Amino acid sequence: MILSGGSIAYLAVESVSMGLALLAGYGAWKITRGYEAYRFDAKQYRLFALGELSSSIIRFILGVKWILFFYYAYLLDSFAPQLIGAMCATGVVNALWEGWWLYGWKLLTLLLATLWLVMHQDDRQREDQPYFRLKFLFYLAVLGALAVEYLWSVVALWGLEPQRMVSCCSSTFSAGSAGALGEGMMSERSLYAFLGLFGVMGGAYGVGWVRLLVWPIFFFLPSALWAIIYFFSPYIYAIPTHTCPFCLIQFEYYGIGYLLYLLLFAGSFLGVASAFRSLYAKEMDPKPLMRISMGLQLLLLMVLWGYVLGYFWINGAWLK
Repeated sequence: MILSGGSIAYLAVESVSMGLALLAGYGAWKITRGYEAYRFDAKQYRLFALGELSSSIIRFILGVKWILFFYYAYLLDSFAPQLIGAMCATGVVNALWEGWWLYGWKLLTLLLATLWLVMHQDDRQREDQPYFRLKFLFYLAVLGALAVEYLWSVVALWGLEPQRMVSCCSSTFSAGSAGALGEGMMSERSLYAFLGLFGVMGGAYGVGWVRLLVWPIFFFLPSALWAIIYFFSPYIYAIPTHTCPFCLIQFEYYGIGYLLYLLLFAGSFLGVASAFRSLYAKEMDPKPLMRISMGLQLLLLMVLWGYVLGYFWINGAWLK
């Protein structure tokens, strides 16, 4: 394990958050077992008060998880100088135990957190709070994902060996790489998939087919990631052979990756939440959430194309 102020702080905040999550989980378990919406006795009042306290804790935890997700990328990037061959967080992720799958699980946890926050907000907007018990039942599933992520993160960071030789972005994300991460859609193909799915979502939203957007959104997220890595990142780096998702967060590029990934993940997850809402609240209009989602994705597209057009303006040519 690489001990540093950053790693100790990360594990400390994760541990405190996990403790609070378990505390809220105990409250959620009691509520799901005993709460009855249309009974008005002392027991129901205590459970309702417990629910208010648990909800406040859960909102705090899930908000912290969003911050920790981006701090985790910063932390791994700070470890790169201590691993032979690592130039950014890509090499560190390669050195972690199932590091890429761990990142995928962290994304899943963020998605579940976003869905819970949307359900909680919907519940609070109704005077009778019809989803009070349901949201705590759903939180127990979120708690399971949080527990797996916490244990996985601790094991992965604990097993990270200093001075270990690793491969970095130059081989992991090269077009000729034999690994799964280096295969698949490249450059123009990833761009076409990205723009095509954005067009499908925009068209479906325009004609009012919002509830059918959940599947395009699920495909949009990986296609957008591939497009950022293989088409847009070389324009940001101004180097045609440099394709990496993590160098974008470095100071040399003004940390633009944090903004790009925030827009991408928040926009995608809110889009999924608009479809998820129809499962428990069919009477609620999914368009407001989808409008925010499409706005964030449009802003992402504008920022990315700003780099492409800026490169062409300065150099008078496109990257090949």
